[in-house]
Parts: sequence; structure tokens; C-alpha cells
Amino acid sequence: MSNNSNVAELRYSAINTMHNCKLSAWLIYKEHLKGYQNLFARFGTVLHDILEEYGNHCVQNKLDTDYSKFDEIKFRHLPDLDESQIKDACDVLETIKGNINWNSILQYPIIEIEKRFSVNSELIASEIDKFFSSGVDVCYIDGDTAYVMDWKTVRAIYTKKYMEESLQRKIYSWQILKYYPEVQTVQFAFNFVRYGYQSPWMPILREELNELESQIKGEIQSLQELLALEEPPEASPSAYCQLCPNSGHCKEYENAFIEMERIESSEDALKLYQHFQLAKIRTKRMEEMLKFYVDHNEPIKLEHEIWGPQTHPKVEYPDTKKLINILFKECEIPEGAIYDQLKLTKTSIEKLTKKFKLNAEQKALISKLSIETQTTKYETKKIEEEVNESEGDGYLDPYI
Repeated sequence: MSNNSNVAELRYSAINTMHNCKLSAWLIYKEHLKGYQNLFARFGTVLHDILEEYGNHCVQNKLDTDYSKFDEIKFRHLPDLDESQIKDACDVLETIKGNINWNSILQYPIIEIEKRFSVNSELIASEIDKFFSSGVDVCYIDGDTAYVMDWKTVRAIYTKKYMEESLQRKIYSWQILKYYPEVQTVQFAFNFVRYGYQSPWMPILREELNELESQIKGEIQSLQELLALEEPPEASPSAYCQLCPNSGHCKEYENAFIEMERIESSEDALKLYQHFQLAKIRTKRMEEMLKFYVDHNEPIKLEHEIWGPQTHPKVEYPDTKKLINILFKECEIPEGAIYDQLKLTKTSIEKLTKKFKLNAEQKALISKLSIETQTTKYETKKIEEEVNESEGDGYLDPYI
């Protein structure tokens, strides 16, 4: 069964919470207070529990997939969710069932599913003195390379820069390098199970271990100092408050967010979204009115700033080819570094394709050079109504 609810020694989740809000980390990991678990946090926990149990079952029995077992596990865990979350969870779990196949890792001698790796106070791997630990979703070893994957149930796919700089990636990779001395490279990836999308593998080498350890020591020390406090630290109200199980103990939360801005259910989110859309319209109108005033009167002056039209120099290089030749030949900048700055987008390629009427063969040559990844934008999308073919072409009274 799941280990997700265990909270004892120092761990990555405590460091992550500390970066979001020191008071939240202090209440959870020092005072051991656990109040209401927000529905959004519960959603992620339940899906992780299902993935853990399913992964262990398939790996232990050497199975690529086992759909009947998956459904059995799913239906056993779904009652832990709020009724309003069941449909969304079922949709995500169908994506998981169709995309997760364990065949590619079953041949490896070391496969760990939801294993908690720990080190002692000397930062040496230890199963007994668990001074600091991290629970890794999936890990398998291929020779001198370890592959570590972390399940993500969130709706947003992280940016490449965020994933590369992720403290989670660094700490998990550091733990694996400490635990398996034969491992020289840790390849880490985030798997966004809602979309069936896995990020590219991101390597951390053993030669980076000392630098990693220096950074992680600092994180652990900061967490120790925080948990040693006798009086609670100040809170940092933010969107994270939605996931905090102790918002009822936090006066800053009540001060920072009026009742309308507190999301604890789907209904709360809907109401706030409606206010958000209205606020965008009002903000646009405010800006239009202020611009009109400034255009016909004068800039708006505050004590230390002024708001109004500002003129900035605009520099362009119309002869791109000549500029590249100078950078390459006269300035001796490597061609690769130059072309890295000349990114052609999908839109610009499509414009060239239409303008010069490229044929299918030419389009195929260009397509071979493309790399398709996932990007996430927050936007409103119209929901298409399902067509009921059995209704025929009869007249539908719009007032019924």
C-alpha cells in the first residue's frame, strides 16, 4: 500500500513546502498538524497510490500491462476522492491505462517503485538511520545509468528551464548517486500522466555530486533551522494556500484572501473564475481610459514614478545574411551559437510554405527536422455539444 501519508524524518517534501511557505512546513513537520486535505492535493495522492500499486503488481509479476488488475485497483481507490472529482480521475486513469506499459523496464535487475531512499546524518546511504529521505516514484538501473521518473498529475506541463533547474530533480538524482556507487549517470524525467507525455531525459553526472551535495546541505540546514524554531514563522500567502492542510491555523491566509478568493471546491473555483473574467474586462477598460486621459492631458505622476508613453530605441538588422557573415568570419563566433539565436517557429515555416507553394516532398523534408513536444497555455476553449444522431433532423425549440 501507499507510503504517501508517512511524515517523519527530514525529507524532500518538507524542503519543497519550506520554499512555498515556512509556516506550513513548520506546522506539518514540527508540530505534526494535519488538517483538511484540499481536494486538489487528495486527487494527486490517490492517483499516485493507484500508480504505485499497479506498478508493483506488474513488475513483481513480469507483466507489460494488466488492465483487469488496473481496474480493480482503480475502483478500490476512487472512493477516497470527492464525488465531483470522479469523472476527471476516470478520464486521467484511462489515459494512464492506455499509455503506461512496463515492458521496456522489466529486463533490468534493479527496479524500484515508490522506494524511499535515505541517508544518515553523515549523508551516507542508510536504511537504518533515516536522517533525510526522498520517495522516488520509479527507478531502474541499466549498467552504470539510473533512470528516475516522477509522476505528475498536474494540468500544466513544466517549461524546459523549470524542469532542468528543479530542486526535486537534483535531490532525487543526488540520492540515487549516494545509494548506488556503481551509477555514473542519473537520467531524470517528469511524466505528465494526464496527457501521456514524458519530458526528455535530463542527465546528472557523478562528477557533479560534490556541487550537488553542497547545495543540498544548505537546503537541509535551512530546514533544520526552521524546524528548530520554538515560535511559528511568518506565513507566505500565495496560490500554494490551496494545497496547505493547515490554512485554518493561519491568520495571514485569512488576511490575504477575502472569502471570495479562497478555493476549496469546484464551486469556489468557478465563482473566482467568473470574477477573474470580469476583472480582465474592467482592467482593459481602465487602461483604455487612462491612455485616453494621458493622450489628451499629461502623464500620471506619482512620488517616485511616472506613467505614460515612453520612447525607446528600436534596433533592427535588415541584412540578416551579411550580419551572419560578420559574426562568423570577422567576430569568429561559432556557427552553431549564431544559428541558436535564429529560431524559426512553426508559424514562420507555415508562412514560407504557403508563400513559396512548397510541394508535399519539400514539406516532408522540413517535417523530418522538426521536434514535437508539449506546451501548455491557460485559455478558454469552447465545449462542443455532443450530437445525438437518434434525434434526427427534428426542430428544437430553443425556449424549452
